Amino acid sequence: MVGGDQVNDVILASAELYDPISGQWTAAGTMRNARADHSATLLANGKVLVAGGFGVEDVPINVELYDPATGVWTSTIPLITGRQGHSAFRLSNGKVLLVGGFNFNDQDSSATSELYDPANAVARAYGLTDPWKLPSGEFRFAFNNTPGLTFSVLSAPDPTMTDGSWVNLGQPTEVLPGIYEFTDSSVANSLGRFYRVRSR
Repeated sequence: MVGGDQVNDVILASAELYDPISGQWTAAGTMRNARADHSATLLANGKVLVAGGFGVEDVPINVELYDPATGVWTSTIPLITGRQGHSAFRLSNGKVLLVGGFNFNDQDSSATSELYDPANAVARAYGLTDPWKLPSGEFRFAFNNTPGLTFSVLSAPDPTMTDGSWVNLGQPTEVLPGIYEFTDSSVANSLGRFYRVRSR
């Protein structure tokens, strides 16, 4: 059991497991996104795919996997179109078909569908290499990310600052496959800046 909307309009990110033998409920971790009116589909490998719904981000496109073997939630390839109230089916080939639903932006997503392929959603270890500053003032780096996940660059004058104090510079521009560039307008007014990448 995962997510949902409480009577007081609080949207949940928590999950619970029910054991029919003991008749007991136990906590099953927390999703990265609170959501309701979503779909939860059991995959052939035993993991659960949670997609769509609505939450604090309206209709989130991010998709999450629950692994009952570890009790851990992880992000996977996001949706093409955010949707809530849709139908989800696991096909005989192991892929998951999402059909229809409602979208606050498109108003109606009932005519659209998309496929999730677990074989193409294997997580990769993040790897950031070869950072340097170009003569034009832009910064360039190589980054290896899980396919389909987005990421952004964060900036701060002190690397020991708390997470909430780092400035989000947004998603960098991919100029070549795996090579990204970004600019930081605050560099001219600072003796030094530190950067990091946050994948989601």
